[in-house]
Amino acid sequence: MNNPAQKPAIFDAILVDDDPLVESTWRLLAKKAGKRLSIFTCGEELLAKVDNFDVCTPVYIDFALPQDKMQGVELARELHRRGFRELYLSTGQHKDDIPAVDVVKEIRGKNPPWKI
Repeated sequence: MNNPAQKPAIFDAILVDDDPLVESTWRLLAKKAGKRLSIFTCGEELLAKVDNFDVCTPVYIDFALPQDKMQGVELARELHRRGFRELYLSTGQHKDDIPAVDVVKEIRGKNPPWKI
């Protein structure tokens, strides 16, 4: 964290996904559920601001981020290295087709984690 006196922001979730439809769906459902959500379209954007977030915040990462940027598994490993433990990979593919990743709690679909 840049300023030791500043506390990290408290969010119910962080989403990293480059699909505008997924982003708008999560944003709408978070608002309806009264959840505080932060959204990034790529890993680099999140890493530039990661010190502003509490490491207990669940992070949902698109497995298939754009090829020219940091991939989902790579981002999960970097966030784990920085102390995040509530890490999830999300995918539009059949989730059983993706091999387990040691630093993520679950490989899941694209739906938000909360019910409304």
